[in-house]
Amino acid sequence: MLLTTPEELNQIELIEEGLLTNDPSFIYWKNRIEPIYLSVLEESTKFTYRPYQSKYSAMFCLRRENIMSHSMGVGKTTQTGLMIAALYPDLGKGKVGRVQIAVPNILAATRWLEDLNLIPSLKGQFEYIKSEKQLLNSKAAILVYSHDFPKLKSKTLGHRSRAYISRLLAKRFKPSLLVVDEVHFLGSEGSQRREHLYYVRQRSKRVIGLTGTLSDGKLDMIHSICQFVYRQHWKYSKKEFVGKFSDKKKSTSNYLTGAEGDGEQNRYLSTLDWDRVEEYYALMRCYVHRLTLDEPEVREHIKLPKRIENLVIVEPSRDQVERYRNYIDSHFALLKAAAVSNQQRLRTLNLIHPLIETSNSSETENIPKVQTLLDLANNYRKVVVFVSQVKTSRYLYNILRDYFGGECVVRLYAQDPDANPKVLNDNQRCEVLYKFQHDPSIRAGVFSLNIASTAIDLTSADCIIHYEVGWSSLKVLQSIARVIRPGNTHTEIPHYYLVNKGLIDEHQFNLLSEKLKVSKMLLDYQDTESGLEEDTSGDINPNKVLTNVLKEYD
Repeated sequence: MLLTTPEELNQIELIEEGLLTNDPSFIYWKNRIEPIYLSVLEESTKFTYRPYQSKYSAMFCLRRENIMSHSMGVGKTTQTGLMIAALYPDLGKGKVGRVQIAVPNILAATRWLEDLNLIPSLKGQFEYIKSEKQLLNSKAAILVYSHDFPKLKSKTLGHRSRAYISRLLAKRFKPSLLVVDEVHFLGSEGSQRREHLYYVRQRSKRVIGLTGTLSDGKLDMIHSICQFVYRQHWKYSKKEFVGKFSDKKKSTSNYLTGAEGDGEQNRYLSTLDWDRVEEYYALMRCYVHRLTLDEPEVREHIKLPKRIENLVIVEPSRDQVERYRNYIDSHFALLKAAAVSNQQRLRTLNLIHPLIETSNSSETENIPKVQTLLDLANNYRKVVVFVSQVKTSRYLYNILRDYFGGECVVRLYAQDPDANPKVLNDNQRCEVLYKFQHDPSIRAGVFSLNIASTAIDLTSADCIIHYEVGWSSLKVLQSIARVIRPGNTHTEIPHYYLVNKGLIDEHQFNLLSEKLKVSKMLLDYQDTESGLEEDTSGDINPNKVLTNVLKEYD
């Protein structure tokens, strides 16, 4: 039996009520998966036996379409690999189509290749595809490629309509299964990567979306992901879904309230309609399976260090405050215009990022926030420092190298015109991560939130410092999970947020706190008795930050 719609199989409720485990189809798949799983454990010391792994893999075999929103570290790649091995025992013999796995970057691909290689029937069956030529020559049954690969122009297809790699992936390689890792990256409906992967998805017999955090606190993002995976089985349009479950509440937080005369859009914030919470939770339980590290069956087998969260408010120097005020004074008209415009996000960010850099880095002085960072880092063996700005990343890297010694600090970034090398290629990124994880002489690593928040392990660290938090609560949550995950042997991990009092990063942190509350509300459908209280949180956006920053200058 193969169930094709989410309504036919409410995964969580059936398991909790003990119904699914008595279903003949479930028993059939579990009996196929269990020996595969045991063979993996025999070959590798990386894993220990976790009974829920084969259970959930069997459950996902029952449906053609799945969204797996499991906490980071629970084992999504292992469960998916077991499912592939059970579903396609003849994989590679020409009897079934290819399995295609779309990943965000090379770091994620490396993890997938390592985990797939642990499953005996899948060894040697996969290949990471980087070019069209490699794709056309590949004999691998499992094709692993980046989210952006399908949108590349195809030379083979010439001047045909839709002459993109996505056409080759969809028609020539006939996917039996499409796995989209970190599916939340496809939450923007207008993106090209989503458009081209959706073309492949339409021709896939099965699809599964994997994510540790489903949404950045936005209902339209959840709708977009469900629509991508379930297609016609997702019955809502964006307007219907957002209109039904969202609500606008007047903000009770000063830093989210628009200044007088700025218009009501800055004073009324979108959140989940409290009167429809139970209906929303019931819907999500049908479409998105969520397994967290707090579940008893997971906690029994996974021991994680306890995170000790700390907010450190730093008093900025006089020179720092003066530079900050001078920037606002010299750009006041532009900043004011940007703060009240919800349509000019890029222009707003171009104005606001130099303001952030002014707060967090300096070419002429060792600012108090940096001294606080050094004092904290000196107390631990290996520290992870997360930043959002390229300039700040370079600045802290140089400061920490001077403090600990040049060979004791590593830096992970995508590109920096003032660094050497200017662009960190795939091999260099992997080298940085390996050195941080395995070199005992490393005392600190400076990591970009944009590329270090997914698909990597930083489990050798004994301290997390968010020097900057950026705009995405999703990336902050995922960056924490790079450290606090299976494999970290410390009993406690101190986690520090460093914030300049009265400067823009304080406003960013306050807004991040509000965004995390919204995300928690949207994702707590696993447990409707969690004691969650109604909240009036809203979205983070730079316009609201600027509105608050500029109040004192009116």
